[in-house]
Amino acid sequence: MMSKLKRMAAPKNWRIERKTAKFTVLPRPGPHAKSSSIPLGIVIRDNLAIAEDMREVKIILNSRIVKIDNRVVRDHRFPVGSMDILSIGEKTFMALPIKKGLQITEIKQAKRKIFSIKRKTVLKKGVVQLTLHDGRTMIADSPDYKVGDSVVISLSDMKISEKMPMKEGAEVMVSSMEGTGKIKKIITTRSSQSNRIVVEISGNDLQIPQRNVFVVGNYLKSVGVGE
Repeated sequence: MMSKLKRMAAPKNWRIERKTAKFTVLPRPGPHAKSSSIPLGIVIRDNLAIAEDMREVKIILNSRIVKIDNRVVRDHRFPVGSMDILSIGEKTFMALPIKKGLQITEIKQAKRKIFSIKRKTVLKKGVVQLTLHDGRTMIADSPDYKVGDSVVISLSDMKISEKMPMKEGAEVMVSSMEGTGKIKKIITTRSSQSNRIVVEISGNDLQIPQRNVFVVGNYLKSVGVGE
């Protein structure tokens, strides 16, 4: 299986030199798609500039000081995606979705992670299963969750500790606009197109496709984003 990707074909949010070499790291299949993730090795070497080359990256990974969502990761090809919490030694970072891809931002130590609900399925005996934005599934503790809501999950036991409904007044992050705001109105469409969310950002009302709106409540402030 090929483990390299042509540099010129790499997503623009990978902060790599395009003409210094022909190939770069190909992300391994995982919780996030190639188009919306960055290989862990690229994050450590290029985004955070902690290592000078991939050999140093592998030494760091083999020391077992790198964790994603509180789990040790040693694969330099592991895909880092939206809202992932990356710990390297004593420092903690979060992968924030922005207009041009992902931004790796240093945060406070985080014991909880936020997820957006992308699908809700009713199984046998009325059991509700949620599919989260990174593809993982979990059984809900209530039938009240809706697509578009967010949940905050404890990384120690992977249980829901907080629910954040997509509703008027909710604080949201808009990836396509690189900003946060509050929901003023939810426009439900009766077609295959995404619902439209009217979000107030810096005094302006903007209609945003629901897929680009992530309910965050006070979560980002709690981990130090924007300080």
